[in-house]
Amino acid sequence: MTMMSPPPPAAAAAAQQSSEAAMKNGFLTIEQDARLHSVLDTVVSVDSQYGYASVRFTLREYLRALRRRLNSVSDGDKLRLKLNGGAAAYVIHSGFGAGRELGDCRSVAFNDFDVVIEDCGDEDGRWEAVRELIFDCLAEVAVAPSLRSIVWDAYVSSMVRVWSDEDRWALVCFTNALGQNLEVKYVVRIKRQYQFSVDSFHIHLHERTLASALSPLPTLVESVYGNYEEAYTHLKQKLIVTHRPEEIRGGGLLRYCQLLVNGFTPVLSTRRCEPYMCVRFLIDYPTLDKQQRRLMDYIGRHFVGEAAHTSGLPPICEWLCRLKSIMSVVPGTSPYTVNLVSEMAHAACYVAAANSPNGGAGRFSSNQVTTYAGGHRYQQQHQTTSLRPSPANHTQQQQQQQQQHGAPQHRHRVPFRSVT
Repeated sequence: MTMMSPPPPAAAAAAQQSSEAAMKNGFLTIEQDARLHSVLDTVVSVDSQYGYASVRFTLREYLRALRRRLNSVSDGDKLRLKLNGGAAAYVIHSGFGAGRELGDCRSVAFNDFDVVIEDCGDEDGRWEAVRELIFDCLAEVAVAPSLRSIVWDAYVSSMVRVWSDEDRWALVCFTNALGQNLEVKYVVRIKRQYQFSVDSFHIHLHERTLASALSPLPTLVESVYGNYEEAYTHLKQKLIVTHRPEEIRGGGLLRYCQLLVNGFTPVLSTRRCEPYMCVRFLIDYPTLDKQQRRLMDYIGRHFVGEAAHTSGLPPICEWLCRLKSIMSVVPGTSPYTVNLVSEMAHAACYVAAANSPNGGAGRFSSNQVTTYAGGHRYQQQHQTTSLRPSPANHTQQQQQQQQQHGAPQHRHRVPFRSVT
């Protein structure tokens, strides 16, 4: 009996890569494909920071223009266009997210429109060309060529570029007053493409996918977690799972707490990593000022316009309370950091109560988020301004509310303390 020789190393490696690709990839069902097209038909509003008119267009219009212009600067399929983040997770499973109300009374289950341009050609000089066409596409869908000269300053809330040996990527974020931003990310390579398995879905957007009608060909979706079926199961069962948690950057703790607020349950291995996520946050944001700026940025991106949960507690208050509870038990966490989160939670609950005349939880606006999140820092610097009104003004406001709405419900007032 002759024994079969093992396959050559090259063939074995190719077979392993093929098996890994099969595990990480899947195809959208008819129901998921229909949900994708409903997301593509969503009207996106890009608002100016300096008083210019808002630009409104459908996500499909912008992505079609982007796909067409990407073809003009690349050969073949070197620049891939993908949808990821919360919008992709919502397409995969409609039960994703807690839901939030926008100004036009639309309820959405995700915060941002996250678009990824993956550069498979690894050309260092291509980012400048891609950045220009990202702005050109906005001027094109706005039918205002003159808009091109002011897009960079007026409509971009942030622009980040990370260029190192391990990471080469850039991000352009267009402003939305209600927090549902359009973010376009250009990626050559990135060490960590996701935080948790439910964040790992990438839906490939080809020209046929961006067409107005449903394509008879299936739409490819991949999970950079490495196993599409596992990640899909985690999403349906609302489980918080990840690989190599030590690689998660400081923002992972904030995302983890948000998933907890949205009803997700961490598996045991993830729960044990809470101290490591907290330490990573403190390493990446070592000073109180940097920590506050990061928290303010996260609040502005993920909690603007959200209504209270059925429990009556605004999501932002619950999120800050969970964040505080984790930080409080991790050795080495500065008491000033814990106090910062605590004061922001107190101020957030106060703003929510002030927004609702009957004492319930109200909705937030972008200005209010900036006010209560920035109040702590301002009070720390000047020691003259408090987010709470003076006792005389507060008594007068209570009397006016009683005349208009009757006796208010009981509210537990927490003293606002400044950190010194």
